Amino acid sequence: MWMETGPQPLFPNLYTVLTGPSGKGKTRVIDYANNIIREAIKDFYFAPTSVTRASLIDVLAESKRKLPFAGGSREMVEYNTLYVSIDELSAFMSEYNADLISALTKFYDGNWYKEAKRVGHIRHDIDKPNMSILTGSTPTNLMKVLKQDVWSQGFTGRTFIVFSDEQKRYNPLSDRVVYKEPPLGHDIQVIFSYFGKISWTREFNEAQEEWINNGGGPSHPLLGDYNARRYSHLYKLSMISSADRGDDYTLRIEDFERAKGWLVEVELEMTKVFESGYITGDRQVMDELVAYLKREGPKSWKQVEFKASLLVETYKLDKLLQVMVRTGMIRDSGGNKWVATV
Repeated sequence: MWMETGPQPLFPNLYTVLTGPSGKGKTRVIDYANNIIREAIKDFYFAPTSVTRASLIDVLAESKRKLPFAGGSREMVEYNTLYVSIDELSAFMSEYNADLISALTKFYDGNWYKEAKRVGHIRHDIDKPNMSILTGSTPTNLMKVLKQDVWSQGFTGRTFIVFSDEQKRYNPLSDRVVYKEPPLGHDIQVIFSYFGKISWTREFNEAQEEWINNGGGPSHPLLGDYNARRYSHLYKLSMISSADRGDDYTLRIEDFERAKGWLVEVELEMTKVFESGYITGDRQVMDELVAYLKREGPKSWKQVEFKASLLVETYKLDKLLQVMVRTGMIRDSGGNKWVATV
């Protein structure tokens, strides 16, 4: 499925990274989705867990699909499609890899790709590449892989960072219920059979134009590239909404409202990934001091200073402890006994 928005068609593929602290269920969500697809579609192309740029391109070149044109035509359309669905980003890419990132950026747009290498006489000519990504990461690992200078280089502007640090506790023994697969398999099979160009109604066009003219988007200096592509994200989500409704390849006002709701919900939390992911050495020392006081109980100021001197350089010691006092991370509980308050 695609829509015409310029010289190149726009496809509803997405790059999505579920981001949050460990143990929040990211892996369960991704495995759950993968299991449904594996059961429903036998010739679906999943990417390997660990790849290099060269191996990723090799696999994409092998992942061909052929579909007949609509209207009973005997002509066939051929394209290459690959789904990168891996529960941990670090398994797919343990550190920033410029070659791999540039390839992912290229394949997101679905433009013609050609490669020729002397070693092994490798030749790849991929006319219609198509790739989607669903993976998970902790904020610290995401910031390790995608360092600050990477956020203005195209890849992150094409990526949804779906962040949550919501705390939900439950007893998996007492709350356990008999698990039953929802009836999604048939829906997936139907959506997988869709092929055609997407049109839109006048109401959809007017609503999206007003939305674009009003600006908006997450306010953060590292998300300028994302905001520049925000309208294309809206169109992709609108196509997904239309496919989910099983409609006649037409974007309607309800698709706009639904897609906007998804987008805004993600964007409200997106900037939190930076404050959660970029942790300085000083902050790590502060966290260790807080953990020490929680573990050992109230300590005198001299004991707090001594513990801090084992963790940080002497010239930083006084300033670091002053910050902890001013911000209320530690306080005097009386009688020169200091405790953690966070």
